[in-house]
Amino acid sequence: MEKNKIGLGILIIVMVSFLLGSAMGHAAEKFPNKAMEFIVPSSPGSGVSVWAQLVVNLGGKIIGQPINVLHKPGGNANQTFSYVYRQPADGYAVGNYVGSAAGYMNFPEFETKVTDFIYVMQMMRTLYCLYVHKDSEFKTIQDVIQYAKKNPGKLDIGTNKVGSVHFIHLEKFSRAAGIKVNNIPYKGVGRSMKDVLGKHLNVALAQPFLVIPKKDLLRPLLLFNEKRLPQMADVPVPADLGYRYPINHQFYGIFLKKGTPSDRVAKVKEAFKKVIETPEFKAFGDKVGNEVQFMDSKDFTEMVARNTKEAREILIDLKAIK
Repeated sequence: MEKNKIGLGILIIVMVSFLLGSAMGHAAEKFPNKAMEFIVPSSPGSGVSVWAQLVVNLGGKIIGQPINVLHKPGGNANQTFSYVYRQPADGYAVGNYVGSAAGYMNFPEFETKVTDFIYVMQMMRTLYCLYVHKDSEFKTIQDVIQYAKKNPGKLDIGTNKVGSVHFIHLEKFSRAAGIKVNNIPYKGVGRSMKDVLGKHLNVALAQPFLVIPKKDLLRPLLLFNEKRLPQMADVPVPADLGYRYPINHQFYGIFLKKGTPSDRVAKVKEAFKKVIETPEFKAFGDKVGNEVQFMDSKDFTEMVARNTKEAREILIDLKAIK
């Protein structure tokens, strides 16, 4: 009898220890319990960096831990994806997905694959327009098209890096319009705009919120979108010219390393979705050509895959990749 009591006592002690250990383990696994990182494929001071800083300031307050911006601009977003991939799949390294990554991921030097990540959500998108200097001989987009048809391969148009959304915009439009132009890849829209302002470049692409404030010097001729914007009501879109094709937009979203626990993915998604709903974020989305636009993981993942495949086909056709 005494032995049974001793055995029962030991059993109780073991059970209590197990329960306490489980509780302590659960408490230790609380997420997040330390600062997080938001990895962006751009340099400090860029448009993406400004956007990212707003996101982490709002997101940190919501999720209850600081979120630090980590700039990884090298290799056309390669460093961003590689960094996230090298971190533990624990939700602390949140990647900033930009639409141009769909093209960049097709290059052989890109170290990771599309399937290595969880595409959590899209948060907003930003549009691009084709523009010229106010003194340009091109007064309308039809002028540009007519010149390009009469002078195939002689018109230089500044975009961004090979494979970027800007680059793809021009390639798809050129094919729809049946024209051949020189797609000049700049390292950032700021540099191509500087050349247009200096009258060293005839035509370029940039975000409307960069072009419209300079209306005394620049003239937008075409908006790459499905429909016109109220703030640019006199600027046509491809469909107005009879060109109807799927437009790949520049968008901002977030991704995590594949294998991140589903409860942590849900926690990150919940926090960043609340960021979208804040007045501060909506105000940022009110800039001409910006649009706050939530897209859930399923649709976001499908769009990433579709855009990556289409960009690959274009890059192969251009002999930029094999």
